[in-house]
Amino acid sequence: MTEQPRPRRLTEAEKEARHQAVLNESLQASAISIPFAVGGSYVLHRYWGFYRNLSLPFKTLLGICVPTAVFLTVSDRAAMRADRELIDRFAVIRSDALIRPPPKKEFSWTAEGIKNYAIDNRYYVVGLGWLGTATGMMLYTWRRRDITTSQKIINARMAAQALAIGGIAATAFVGALPDKNEPVVDPHFERVVNAQKN
Repeated sequence: MTEQPRPRRLTEAEKEARHQAVLNESLQASAISIPFAVGGSYVLHRYWGFYRNLSLPFKTLLGICVPTAVFLTVSDRAAMRADRELIDRFAVIRSDALIRPPPKKEFSWTAEGIKNYAIDNRYYVVGLGWLGTATGMMLYTWRRRDITTSQKIINARMAAQALAIGGIAATAFVGALPDKNEPVVDPHFERVVNAQKN
């Protein structure tokens, strides 16, 4: 008795089941986050005067943002997991064979090495630059008596924001510079070709 070939596409029932599974997982996670949002709002209302003075509609909007963000995040992760399962069902090779961490690059104090590090770690570099600038500016202006504390905080934030914008612009400029022409070998090409031949 010959084995029946697997269908190459999902049936309508399977599609509906996938969509329902993603929706159920997202709704459950969103429902779990609601008590945390309510508890956080209560703590902020009790111990933070600025939050206490906000209007009720604005507090409600902030509270709704928490389960909404959880719903969107979990639904995105669940959808990606369902897509990988679908790929494993129909693809020539498994998706987990393709998902591998990139090889760790050695840092070098050359123009090319600094450029690659800035591009690969742009958020880390910009974030640390923002934090360092804000901290340094606060330490620099903290002993000044001619400006208020709020003005010191504003100055630190503005300086850090200017550095962050400059860092993002510098990263974009560095990323636009031409790379050295190096041959790149796809490690999965031969596997796909050989699997199709067989």
